[in-house]
Amino acid sequence: GYEHNLFDMFLLRVAGYYKDVSQQPVLVNYINRNRDVDYEISEPNSYRDIRGVELTLSKNRGSWFQGFINYTYDVRTSGRFGYLEYYENPAKQREYERITDDSEQDKPIPRPYGRANLNFFTPEDFGPEFGGVYPFGSFRISLLGDWNAGQYFTWAGGGSIPGILYNVQWRDYWNVDLRFSKNINIADMLDLELIIDVSNLFNFKNM
Repeated sequence: GYEHNLFDMFLLRVAGYYKDVSQQPVLVNYINRNRDVDYEISEPNSYRDIRGVELTLSKNRGSWFQGFINYTYDVRTSGRFGYLEYYENPAKQREYERITDDSEQDKPIPRPYGRANLNFFTPEDFGPEFGGVYPFGSFRISLLGDWNAGQYFTWAGGGSIPGILYNVQWRDYWNVDLRFSKNINIADMLDLELIIDVSNLFNFKNM
């Protein structure tokens, strides 16, 4: 990754990542000729490959505003080796292998996502003073936003058509949560915090 200071106020960070996940467990079914022996065992035949690039702009200092905005381009591949079912009956095994891939791999279209956390607040001594209390001081409004590109899937009218893959996409996912808080100091002896939490502030409809 690389980080760069902008105007002594912002931090720009660009990072790439890669994660290899191998020998993950998957259930494999073994069935004898008469089906009176039918059991599943866990075998390390599954894997995942995760990689991407993320861009983050953050502001960690300031009397009125702090926060960050992040965009991540994420690509994930998953698959397995070997079959999920093994039959003692050769005819049954050949029939199963005819319709099943022994090295299934899923390479979906990349789904970028973004997050933002914006904090707006007032200093403790902001505004007029009444008996040592600042009514307009120590307010904080925090917004946490999430966006995720819609998931792709394959739809071929209920059947399977060669060449058609990931031709339909769900709508993008959006969400914004809000937290409003106010600190109250009483005679330097007691600190109180009033909090209001609002989930899905803009009432986004997500499937």
